[in-house]
Order: sequence, then C-alpha cells, then structure tokens
Amino acid sequence: MKAVATRFGTNIVTFNYKTVGGDIARLERDTTPNFARTTQDALHGTVDTFKQDIITKKSVSRGDVKGTAVTSIDNDTATVLVVVVQTFSNATTASTTNFHVLELTIVNNNGWKVDQVGNPSTT
Repeated sequence: MKAVATRFGTNIVTFNYKTVGGDIARLERDTTPNFARTTQDALHGTVDTFKQDIITKKSVSRGDVKGTAVTSIDNDTATVLVVVVQTFSNATTASTTNFHVLELTIVNNNGWKVDQVGNPSTT
C-alpha cells in the first residue's frame, strides 16, 4: 500500500503538457475506476479538468516524494499522508518549488488503489 502511495504521489506531481496523455495513464494505473469520474480536491476538479488545465497552461512539473505515513487502516480502506516536493512552471508562471501534503484514501480493490486525493494543508 505504501508503494502505491509513493508511486501515485510521484506521478500526480510529474507531468508535461507535451506528454500529458501518457502521464495521466501512468497516474490512473494506481487508481480506482471511480477516481477519474469524481472531483478530487488536490486536482481542483476531475482528472479531465486537471489534464485540460495542464494542456491549456502548458504546464511542466517534476516531483519527489519525501515520505509517507499511514494514518488509518482496516481490511479494505487506508488513509495515507504523502509529503511531496514539486517544481512547477507554465506559460505564465516561472519555475517555483513547493512543498505539499496529500491525503490519499486507498481502497483494497483487487489490490490497493487510490480512490480520493485531497490536500489537507489547504482545507
């Protein structure tokens, strides 16, 4: 489960408007079918909205997971905090590096998959 959280954390902050289709496909390998259809707080909308924003703004981002912490777990659901550092730029924003904490809801759906991603540091 922590491996899924780490991989997802890296993938959600690593994208390029020129390769966004593959970037999103890589992200979705670790998500439930529900993930793409549901508004995700950390994405400020759905996966489709996130993808369109990346393309429209010509965004490029690289990220690195600095740590994970399981805050709750049972047989079917876990909550994991993921600490990431992201270096981001787009057509209107110079390169900037930010620290984020993501809160993942991970469910056991024939293997652990991310169902929700929030950003508790902004709520």
